[in-house]
Amino acid sequence: MTPLLEIDHLSMAFRQRSGFLSKPRLIPAVIDCSVSVSKGEVLGIVGESGSGKSTLAKLVLRLLTPDTGQIRIDGSAIDTVGPREFAELVQPVFQDPYSSLNPKQPLSSIIAMPLAVGGVRRAEREARARDMLDRVGLPARLFRSYPNQLSGGQRQRVAIARALVSSPRLLVCDEPTSALDVSVQAQILELLDEIKQSFGLTYLFISHNLAVVERVATRVAVMYRGRIVEQGPSGSFFSTPRHPYSQMLLNSILPPVVGRPLPNLAPTRRSTIAEDAGAGCPFRVHCPIASEICEQAPPVMKTGDGMQVACHKAAQPLTERGQALNPIGG
Repeated sequence: MTPLLEIDHLSMAFRQRSGFLSKPRLIPAVIDCSVSVSKGEVLGIVGESGSGKSTLAKLVLRLLTPDTGQIRIDGSAIDTVGPREFAELVQPVFQDPYSSLNPKQPLSSIIAMPLAVGGVRRAEREARARDMLDRVGLPARLFRSYPNQLSGGQRQRVAIARALVSSPRLLVCDEPTSALDVSVQAQILELLDEIKQSFGLTYLFISHNLAVVERVATRVAVMYRGRIVEQGPSGSFFSTPRHPYSQMLLNSILPPVVGRPLPNLAPTRRSTIAEDAGAGCPFRVHCPIASEICEQAPPVMKTGDGMQVACHKAAQPLTERGQALNPIGG
């Protein structure tokens, strides 16, 4: 399939100062990330808090500028696309629907805002906004209502309607259900699936909830400390995770079973190299199968069975690795 979104060796670090005259300290947030999303796919980006998922989403949305690397949409670098054209290609759906909506604007203005920026006439803006309100399952009587008059699920539907009104090709969904009740989460996920089919959309879906990602994603990429450590088809990832970190993530969502030890992300061995020194595998001090090579050199991405894994021991038999890591079903 032809990639709609291509992320090529992307890196970005935040600059932090401890004082006015102090030299800024670089805090890496995204490190040499490469991934692509084909047309019609849903790529789920998973990882613990602070792994760089939301930073990657903001880079794709042009809310942040990368230090190195490139992002391409439909073959064109995003920094060469004008703001209006970019808005017609990519739109966001953020985590907190209330903070992402202007409380002083009625839904009619909120949903039509991308069209107003694009210079669409008022009558057409209102007609398209009404249509979008219906497409996301909200009654027409809410058209002149304000965000504080809606429930959390209704506000997220408004945010989705606003994203759809300019007919984008890619939706960047950053934790779109994490602020909602469980029952409402299921409704929003069903809506996202329906509009994906109706509009022929492609999703970049950021989430820490692996159950949600398993439901919606066709492919998965796992981030750890700003790096993508594993990526591949969703079915293969959830049935046989290759990377030790991926296995620990999936073990962490399993119900407790007598005889199966709880997952432990505390350091399992003392590293002879400082953890933040940049040498070696970034996961080595947590990994129960790390060896000397893991201390000396960072792993490169290896491909096998449709999966890509950044692990020195990726070629090691999964049964042997699984016995050490106590994977799903163990």
